Amino acid sequence: MPPNSPSRNKAIVIEAFETLFNRRDIEGAKRFWSPDYIQHSALVPAGREGLFSTIQNAPGLRYEHRLAVAEGDCVMIHGRFSQFGQAANWIVVDICRLQDGVLVEHWDVIQDEVGQAGSAGGYPMFGEAFPPTASSTASQTDQAKAIVRAFYDGAARGRITEFADRLSDNFELFVPHSLPWGGRFDKAGYVALLPGVARALDFTRLDYLSLVGEGGHVVALIEIGVQGTARTIVISEHWDIADSKAVRLRVAYFDPGALLDQLARKPDA
Repeated sequence: MPPNSPSRNKAIVIEAFETLFNRRDIEGAKRFWSPDYIQHSALVPAGREGLFSTIQNAPGLRYEHRLAVAEGDCVMIHGRFSQFGQAANWIVVDICRLQDGVLVEHWDVIQDEVGQAGSAGGYPMFGEAFPPTASSTASQTDQAKAIVRAFYDGAARGRITEFADRLSDNFELFVPHSLPWGGRFDKAGYVALLPGVARALDFTRLDYLSLVGEGGHVVALIEIGVQGTARTIVISEHWDIADSKAVRLRVAYFDPGALLDQLARKPDA
């Protein structure tokens, strides 16, 4: 693929959006966005830092794309943003201009996604199906929360590795790099990691501070014991569930000092 060709530019934009919106990898995203990035959107503050801060302030955000077209140095990508705290998903056409393989300028056109009752033409705005109704979303949320609870309940019974059956083949885990096991993991990597997590964290001393969800996205705020100590830490875990399988988990630790102190004493944890 020739450098800076329309096909190459399209691939760059798709990977850039995946890196920032779904993986939430700000450092990784910096290689795709120019420091001099020009933002024309009415909803996003100026520059790439304005974009990055917007994404950091929407922890549950999910992005999907269906179509991307490129001409010259511009790429248009048709996508859907969901799980970001609004009453309706957004259907967006993002228009990006690239220079030397990085995004340098951006425009967008945004519409609220409607269900079948709100569609004059009778066809979905995105994909092949209308978004779920409120009642079906509530049912989906209950199912997703039950799957997340099954993980913690199994871990408390010493059966944490059995949760592997509830992981999608495309499962992804994102853990802060401040921890010894920090990084991005696929399904096999996560399953290999689970015994070490159980040696470090005492799931028998787990309390739910909150467990909330919308559709297939569940946020668990938990307080959990540190093995070998009387101390606890607070963890926020963001789960994405689809087709009764966990497809993505993003983890944030609040003041993990107690855990890091104990791991320093147990290098094999």
